[in-house]
Amino acid sequence: MRRRIAWLDSAKGLGIIALLLFHAPGPQRLMDYISSFNMPLFFVISGYLFSLKKYEPADFLKRRIRSLVVPYFIFCAALLAFWVVFENLSEGKGLPDIPAAVSAIVYSCGQYMSGKDMIAVAAPLWFVTCLFVVEVGFFWLKRLLPRPRQVVLALLPLSIAGFLLADGRVAFRMPWGIDIALTAIVFYAAGYATGNISVPIAPRSPALKLIAAVAALAAGAGFCALNGPVSYNNMIYHNYFLLYLAAFGGIIGYALIAQLLHEFKPLLFLGRNTLLIFGFHLAGYHVINRILRFARVSTDLTVLWGFAYAAACVALLLPLIYFLNRYLPFAVGKQKQRPASEFAEVKAK
Repeated sequence: MRRRIAWLDSAKGLGIIALLLFHAPGPQRLMDYISSFNMPLFFVISGYLFSLKKYEPADFLKRRIRSLVVPYFIFCAALLAFWVVFENLSEGKGLPDIPAAVSAIVYSCGQYMSGKDMIAVAAPLWFVTCLFVVEVGFFWLKRLLPRPRQVVLALLPLSIAGFLLADGRVAFRMPWGIDIALTAIVFYAAGYATGNISVPIAPRSPALKLIAAVAALAAGAGFCALNGPVSYNNMIYHNYFLLYLAAFGGIIGYALIAQLLHEFKPLLFLGRNTLLIFGFHLAGYHVINRILRFARVSTDLTVLWGFAYAAACVALLLPLIYFLNRYLPFAVGKQKQRPASEFAEVKAK
């Protein structure tokens, strides 16, 4: 079994906190900043863990279907039921257009899912199918082009194609985030390249690491301000160079902070349950909104309210996290853990 890298779990935890804040009530400037790096961060982390040597094509595809595609459809089925009952029937709206929602789920375009009268609670799951496309695409790219220079030369036209498809230049959206994947594969490749560097590239001193993190975050925020608000789901990129500069500034900054917080257990917990929180946090927010509406509590667009929403959402999801990890691990892309005694028996043989 592959040993977990603690700071990567911390980085995923930071990414999930940012995602929770992005979808919670809060100041627009914070949302704009988060959108500049948050989704690229997850692509970079996934690329960091990629290994071409471990799998043959059939085995690689099987594992990615099990870890991404199966959870995607299980989550969407559960969210579809939630949407029908909680968002429609309980509000007296009657049955929604279920065939249209199922079609949107199969097509897996977050922009279509979040449209009017559609299954918006499942919209963030566009990332899961897009990541599947990116991972399979990068796997074949590395097999066909083994030299790093060849990969770089291939990524350039792909990223340019992704940019040309963005910002409303093309009305048609591709299924499973294929159009987004043209841009996202650059972040995935960057993560893979970083994970294969044999010498340490981050400062070892915690003080220097913190200084470098602040500098990277400040640079990312500056590039974000110059580029304006972006949306990977809706393919709003603006400037090609500023898009990547803002994203990598945020990614580097939060990666360094994650290394400083690699033993912070709450962050590790969030990082190890990223997929589940990713999939169900909007449903949690809908429940919170219903409770606040019933209690006649008004909210403000402040960072404090954003953190309150995020904390309440994670608390709501704790029973679901425990249940799925304990009894249905395949639903979150995990294999059922064998008891320690069983490992001992295997080792003895």
